[in-house]
Amino acid sequence: RRFALDSPQHYGAMFGIRLAGAVQSPELAEHAGAAFEALVEHARAAMAAGALRHGDPLETAQVIWSAVHGAVSLELAGAVLTPDPAATYETLLRLIVDGLR
Repeated sequence: RRFALDSPQHYGAMFGIRLAGAVQSPELAEHAGAAFEALVEHARAAMAAGALRHGDPLETAQVIWSAVHGAVSLELAGAVLTPDPAATYETLLRLIVDGLR
């Protein structure tokens, strides 16, 4: 979230909507895959430590990624309707973790 708010142009280039049929460079695909795999490994470690319920780490990572990037994208678009977007984001993070316990 902090990176996105500080560098919205970079965030948009990294996570903006991809056009159908757009060609992704091999380098970008490699880095994107590695970043997502890091999230999968964090989910796997959290499951092993008992912080998250056991399940499919890939599915869990996708749920987290979807929620977090959705929230950040809404904030960047000015579509957060609560008075304190940071507090709303923290509430979302707690909701995600509590739901995955």
